[in-house]
Amino acid sequence: MNDNQPIPESSGVTAMLILEGGNQCELSFESADAPLLRELFEVMLTRSHPGVPNRVFKIPIDDGKSSMYFPSASLIAIATDPPMLVDGNGLIAYRHQQVELPSNYLDGAQYVQIDNFLTPEEHSALLKHVMAKESELMDSTTLGQVQDYRKSKVIYLYRDEFYPLLQERIPQVMPEVLPQLGLSPFDITHIECQLTAHNDGHYYKTHPDNGTEETSTRQLSYVYYFNREPKAFSGGELRLYDSKAVNGTWVKGDNFKDVEPRNNSIVFFCSSYWHEVMPVSCPSRHFADSRFTFNGWVRR
Repeated sequence: MNDNQPIPESSGVTAMLILEGGNQCELSFESADAPLLRELFEVMLTRSHPGVPNRVFKIPIDDGKSSMYFPSASLIAIATDPPMLVDGNGLIAYRHQQVELPSNYLDGAQYVQIDNFLTPEEHSALLKHVMAKESELMDSTTLGQVQDYRKSKVIYLYRDEFYPLLQERIPQVMPEVLPQLGLSPFDITHIECQLTAHNDGHYYKTHPDNGTEETSTRQLSYVYYFNREPKAFSGGELRLYDSKAVNGTWVKGDNFKDVEPRNNSIVFFCSSYWHEVMPVSCPSRHFADSRFTFNGWVRR
């Protein structure tokens, strides 16, 4: 099966409107810039905002021979083909499968975990470095600011003294990692990095790492785990779901594998896999007792 080529952009968009009461209406648009499509998504994005007035939509049907009317408050969901990138800047139609499909992806979610990724001296220096960063970490967010989907402390676009070390070490282990993941060697264009701390009650619900146009060149995700010893937290496993490519979009399966966050280990997996961070229990709630990670993405 060869599904490694980018899926061409499609200018047309098909949208299925899901309304209260189980009613549905399928519409076709010439492009993602269609004014009516933008208005429909605007309703979806602002419906929870206080003071937003209800309005009536007039939808042409039967090639314009008839019209359907419904109040904006009754719009429950919109399903589109192709998938849509929806953010505060507008709508973009995209097919996000731009990375290589692992040759063994039907065998379920595969990962590689390498222990003792840093030397003991580097690991010790890293812990001291992170203790001094506590005031710089901020509450984590998600695209679209979805509530209660992710809880942690993070420094986005981490570029401090340990970032060059990761930039050097990660390419060095690619000859070991890629064959085990069923991937061919590729030119690395960029390695992204975040510093994240998960403390008591923190988690990150299911998501892929390359599900938008901006992230579509992420081929590999990595998580480097480090913490104080003895470990003062439990939980925080990385749960990798069996995922399958369907029409250029990866969908989550029911089966999964849990990866233990072992101290001074690094985990690699395909960025298209759906995954989550299981809830962390840290009774002391001290920052120093957190589940720390450098996590990021290797772009093709």
